[in-house]
Amino acid sequence: MPEHVAESPTPPACVAEAIHHCVETITRLVEKEDLDRRDWLQLGYNLGRLSELTGAGRQPFWDAWKEPVAMFDRDSLHRLAGALRTRWGTCFPPSFAHLAPYSDQRANQST
Repeated sequence: MPEHVAESPTPPACVAEAIHHCVETITRLVEKEDLDRRDWLQLGYNLGRLSELTGAGRQPFWDAWKEPVAMFDRDSLHRLAGALRTRWGTCFPPSFAHLAPYSDQRANQST
């Protein structure tokens, strides 16, 4: 288990759920037609939260998003959101592989 998870009072399943929530929130925000100031702040918060929850550092969540956000580059924002969904939204990083059955159970409960 990653050190940042072991130190956290949050159980690993809750960490996985929080990662999923952040990815879904980012995706929803990027898909909005017009983002207001609150939306941009929420986008930044969720990117920072993902960096913290995953332990993956700045690159995938801050560095990669900085220029597209500053330029309001919708195509790049959509591409980055898609990459987040692929990497973090439906599958778990190797350190969270033991949670994969949890995600399957969650999917079955929503039907």
